[in-house]
Amino acid sequence: MASTVYNQAYVFLCAVAGGILIAFLYDLFRIRRKALKTNIVFIYIEDFVYWILVALVMFGIVYFSNEGELRGYIFLGTLTGVILYILTLSKIVIGSAIMIIKVIYRIVSTIWKVVTYPFRLVYKILRVPARGVKKHTRRFFQGAKHVTKSKLGRAFDIKRAFRNIRKKK
Repeated sequence: MASTVYNQAYVFLCAVAGGILIAFLYDLFRIRRKALKTNIVFIYIEDFVYWILVALVMFGIVYFSNEGELRGYIFLGTLTGVILYILTLSKIVIGSAIMIIKVIYRIVSTIWKVVTYPFRLVYKILRVPARGVKKHTRRFFQGAKHVTKSKLGRAFDIKRAFRNIRKKK
């Protein structure tokens, strides 16, 4: 490909667009981390995935805009795109995404409360009689436990008696 000023400007603008895309991807990961608490292992995995995506974006930019030729202005354009995005759009994107997530969370939690209300009401109504049933069944099974222990003790006594009889012979 001939290296004309027009081609260089095209490649530079593609690199700026790629930088904007890379910064936007980073914001998506930041939004996810703010919305959901994540384990440190998942953070490492997310970082690895992010850098794989960055490599693919950079490869695509270099391959499709400049036929695979690396030039210094490609990296300069990418850095320019990242800085432009961070200075202009990053706060807007993160703020609006967090606001949308909070609204969706409120809607889902309200729907959840409405759907589960009959079950919670039945639970509250049946909780008092269930405590009485629990109390009486606990007493019953504790009594059964004592009876079983005494019967098992007798069985072991019988077993010992037979063992002693066999030893005497």
